[in-house]
Amino acid sequence: MATPDDTFYWEWYKHEENLTTNRGSFFLVGQSMLFAGYAQLRAGTASASCAIYVFCVLGFFVSLLWVLVGVMHNQGIRKRLVDELNRHEPRRADLTQRGRTFFLRSFSVMAFILPVIIAAAWVSLLVSA
Repeated sequence: MATPDDTFYWEWYKHEENLTTNRGSFFLVGQSMLFAGYAQLRAGTASASCAIYVFCVLGFFVSLLWVLVGVMHNQGIRKRLVDELNRHEPRRADLTQRGRTFFLRSFSVMAFILPVIIAAAWVSLLVSA
């Protein structure tokens, strides 16, 4: 039978996963709007070149912010929570991490890999502008 600590850490872990998913969705929507604005400016007149640079720089900094939030969340909360959860439920570590590298985990994709790819896209758009 599960102890109150087991249940507490499992519920907290699910809450943190939800926060990560919602935060990732929020950043993706924001980046999508920036990409749409950039595309609209590119399709428009040539006088919008200053605004194009602003969109590229803003998109790049939002991507950096996204990575920073992911790193802070991972270092500040997630690592300690996962360690504590694994201590209370060792089967979780066996089931969730079997054969999966760091880069194939959903948190890593949403908090690190995707924002780095989007930041690289903004840099390439800035260079081509």
